[in-house]
Amino acid sequence: MAIKPRMMLFSHVSNAYTITGAERLLLRFCQEMSAYFECVLVAPDEGKITAEARKRGIAVEVQIFPLIYNMYTPYEGLEHEVEKLKDDPYFEKIVNLIRAVQPDLILTNTCVNVMPAIAAKALGIPVVWKITEMIRINAHTAEAVRMIDRYSDWVIGISNTVLIPLREGLAEEKTSVIEPSRSITAADLEKLSVVREKKRAQLGLKGSHFCVGYISSFIYEAKGLLHFVEMAIKLCRIYPQCRFWIIGKPSDSVYYSQCIAMIRKSRYSKRFVLTAFEESLTTVYGVMDAVVVPSMVEEGFGLTALEGLLYGRPVVAFAQGGLAELMHQTGNAEFLVEPGNSDGLVARVSRFINNPEECRAIGWRNRQEADRIYGLESYQVKIRGTVERWMNERPEWFTVQRSEGETEIIAGEHSPPPEAAGPTLIAEEQGAAASPDAAIKKRRTGGPARPRRRVRLILRITRRGKKRNRLSARRHRRLPKRIKRGRHKLRLTRRGRMKTGSAGSRRKGAGR
Repeated sequence: MAIKPRMMLFSHVSNAYTITGAERLLLRFCQEMSAYFECVLVAPDEGKITAEARKRGIAVEVQIFPLIYNMYTPYEGLEHEVEKLKDDPYFEKIVNLIRAVQPDLILTNTCVNVMPAIAAKALGIPVVWKITEMIRINAHTAEAVRMIDRYSDWVIGISNTVLIPLREGLAEEKTSVIEPSRSITAADLEKLSVVREKKRAQLGLKGSHFCVGYISSFIYEAKGLLHFVEMAIKLCRIYPQCRFWIIGKPSDSVYYSQCIAMIRKSRYSKRFVLTAFEESLTTVYGVMDAVVVPSMVEEGFGLTALEGLLYGRPVVAFAQGGLAELMHQTGNAEFLVEPGNSDGLVARVSRFINNPEECRAIGWRNRQEADRIYGLESYQVKIRGTVERWMNERPEWFTVQRSEGETEIIAGEHSPPPEAAGPTLIAEEQGAAASPDAAIKKRRTGGPARPRRRVRLILRITRRGKKRNRLSARRHRRLPKRIKRGRHKLRLTRRGRMKTGSAGSRRKGAGR
């Protein structure tokens, strides 16, 4: 049986309550790469991405490490800041983790995720750097590109637009483009009408209402909510049937308050619904009649816009970055608006409101085109093409110098959830100085497997004992107070601390 090479993928974030576009893209990439590699996902904390990865059978490691946000907005002295990472205390932890997992290939996600690339290079392991955002073009952009070139063997862009700032500093033969994908099942599409009626009723929307949606995992100035609100208030003055659903968690409280104040000052605050988070995309896009993406920065891609297209909704967006590239490729260039122009947004959405039949036809066309260009089948073809390029141009990445028994990852013990008691015991048993998060078999060093069986036994006994204690405490909490009092009296009686008869009788156990 052929042994797959091992790929270690580093996520720069791991949010607990919501999953961002970058996390969702990495999870999909990891799942598809599992056909060619034995994948291990590394995240800085437990969150939605780690939970979803485990559900999909992907091994997970948790290790915090710093990010370099100035890679996104380069400045003078960036190179010095990057090189200082080698002296950071977390650098050694990342190195130790990589040594424990022993991957054949490292993938680091987003331009700000620098430390894993430096650590991998220090160990002589090839690095694939996945760029998901537009690095700002200024006088110091070349410095950021130089760092990416120095610490990578291959660069993947999620759009052609993303690679524009990198073209001058990177050799074309070490780059490729793999646009994101979203898989919408036939069952999800069939549920749209049912979900639509139920959720709209919960939100107070009638069948005659036209709902325009705004979606962002985190709301701050770059996401353009203020321009959406300006558009919405202008539409309210023209169309009484307009309603607006804003979904997102505020991360800039001052900016968010400014947007809410604008809504309250208008006479139309009852036409707005605000929600921090929605789990089901089918529910979200089932309710909405149109989607507006007013991003004020050059996005690397437009995942929200792609989701709206795949769910058969007309989409309006500001014309910049990878968002514009997506809209052009799907035939929606006419629904792009100059950034910051709320009147342009009003004109495009008004067209949908005034022509419901055309609105539905545009939605149907969007679904077909988005699925053809960005659907799962197309995504898998792009992944396969990139892997085949690696096989032809970087065959050493696929030369695995170990036997099958030496590469097995222990399912269930590999990075257990936080409540498990395993990692500390493993570290104590092995006397490991490295991070205990790595629970990969050490047979490749020639050591016997018997100590690990002993560790497993200790883990089972410990977990069983903890479970028994939890059950006992739970049962005790459920007992009525009178039973608890009776048991307490019984214990005191047995210990000779309570009188058993009349006031003058002796204590039980007292000497005569």
